[in-house]
Amino acid sequence: MADLSEACAHTNVQWAMPEIRKVDFNQLPQTVRERFVQCAQSQNQPVPILHEQLGLGMAIFGWGSLALCAGGGLLALLFAGWGRVYGTMALQGPAYIFIYVVAIFTGVYSVLAIIRRKMLLSALPFAPGRYLFPMDFVDARTSELKIIPMSSMVDFKGVHHHTNGVYTNTLFTFTFEGGHTETMNIRGRSEAESALVSLQVTQGEVADAIENRDVDALYALDIFLEARMNDWQPAEQQPFADVGAVAPGAAGQQFFGGGAVQSRPMPALLRYAALISLGLSVVVGVPTWLMRSRLGDDAVYKKLERSGSEYEVQAYVRKGGRHAKKAKKKLLPKVRLRSAKRKGTVTALRKVAKQYPKTKYEREARKEITKLFAKTIAGFNAQAADDAEMRGFMAKLFAQLEKSDNPELTVRFGKPSAKDLALADKILNKKVKGGVVPISGHFDDASSRPREEAIVRYLNKAFASIFPADIMGLKKGARLTAGNADGGLATPSIDINYEVSPSGDTYTSDRTKKNFVGIRVNFQVAMRVPGVDKPFSFNLKVEPPEHFQVRESSLGLGKYSGSSAGRVYHAMASHAFEQLASKLRAVFFRKGTKAFEGKGRARSRSGRRSY
Repeated sequence: MADLSEACAHTNVQWAMPEIRKVDFNQLPQTVRERFVQCAQSQNQPVPILHEQLGLGMAIFGWGSLALCAGGGLLALLFAGWGRVYGTMALQGPAYIFIYVVAIFTGVYSVLAIIRRKMLLSALPFAPGRYLFPMDFVDARTSELKIIPMSSMVDFKGVHHHTNGVYTNTLFTFTFEGGHTETMNIRGRSEAESALVSLQVTQGEVADAIENRDVDALYALDIFLEARMNDWQPAEQQPFADVGAVAPGAAGQQFFGGGAVQSRPMPALLRYAALISLGLSVVVGVPTWLMRSRLGDDAVYKKLERSGSEYEVQAYVRKGGRHAKKAKKKLLPKVRLRSAKRKGTVTALRKVAKQYPKTKYEREARKEITKLFAKTIAGFNAQAADDAEMRGFMAKLFAQLEKSDNPELTVRFGKPSAKDLALADKILNKKVKGGVVPISGHFDDASSRPREEAIVRYLNKAFASIFPADIMGLKKGARLTAGNADGGLATPSIDINYEVSPSGDTYTSDRTKKNFVGIRVNFQVAMRVPGVDKPFSFNLKVEPPEHFQVRESSLGLGKYSGSSAGRVYHAMASHAFEQLASKLRAVFFRKGTKAFEGKGRARSRSGRRSY
């Protein structure tokens, strides 16, 4: 090393310049390049105290995993929600362009990163990575070396990390002047402690060599001694380029067949991998989104045409699909009609007919309504009583109900007539020993309404065994008066007038021995249809029984809360209306049929007291 010592004696070398330098590997002296390659491979002194080298395997694993994730995400974007209007990504708006671009960018950049790593390993005569030497911390992950003098280090920390009490790794953190930091991760406590000892020892050797100006010791510790001597000038301008030169080592020969140890330039394609990936992601991502958006939208629409529900079509329209206008104008009525047919109810079909008047959808809905009426009428005729006048009238009634789109059949009761009851009380009080409990006042308007409402409910249950509620349903209307009895009907009606009169008989309670007036009820029933002059009319007379029990009515009137005397007359009236219900069934239905038996009819309960 005589030549090097002499050179150092004639130059003003500063051994510990605390300055971060970036130096192209090929600009270093040949001997320095060869020595760095050998030192990086631990074939020459100084060997790295610590190093993190970039390998192809980890690049393939890391970037390859990211590329697979990007590919999986792209496939999810393409097929998730396909053909489903409520799919998470069924209809993809313009906002999805960004997701496509990100997914494609990630995939392309990951592939280029693997290629770049492979080419980097081929282009550099040393293993790319980061190296901690006694004199310098060297970032050599590319051909441009970042050299950080260890003399500029102002802080150092080494921390052992544990998970659940088990050692995992040690993290070394180096802080240099200017706030620059470098970290190195060591797997293994013993390796970390050995590196720490080596760092302390070599730092002491460096300090001694500089203090003693021991050139031989410095040369052994400093890879870049010659470069520092020439103030880091390019190799061809260095006056001491051959000072302390060593013969080309095996490392240089294995890369360049024994020629000069140099790094090869990276292809421009890989130097601008990020820009290339971005460009490709935009060029490919936008058309991919356009294609997916169009094809996915078409798939949703075709599925809606085949089997979509009204709710799904409306959702498609709200989401602004490509065929939204067509779906709203043509597909929605078609789906509504299909749904109404599937439900098989007049209500659903009438709704479609009203929504699309004077269209083929109304005509189709009307045809289906006619079919449902025909089916219902056939069911009625199969159980109807053998009365030609009644059957003819019911045919007119059904025609009106179908035409009006209103299933309502109003039941109207006249005000009960009981003018003779007070006179009966007066006469019978004279004839009957002990008198009678007065009957007048127990058949006024207020006490009659619950019985009338019960008759309507009872008839509804009987008719419901044949007629769906949206074809015909009974509803109690206002009282019949002289002004509304004949004309001005808005809906078909069943008008019931009744007269309560004394039967001439009396009933004696087995328990209290009190006497009660027997009653007879005459019902005049007239069924009317708007536009039909002649109503279907008939009279029903209910005679009192020889014996009866005070019990809860089979019409579901509930318990009577009045006086004990009133309870008896309430039972008489309930019996009369029960007989009316039975006689009305006989008018419309043939004995032994399901409707005659009264599906849903409330069964009478056993009597409580005997009179």
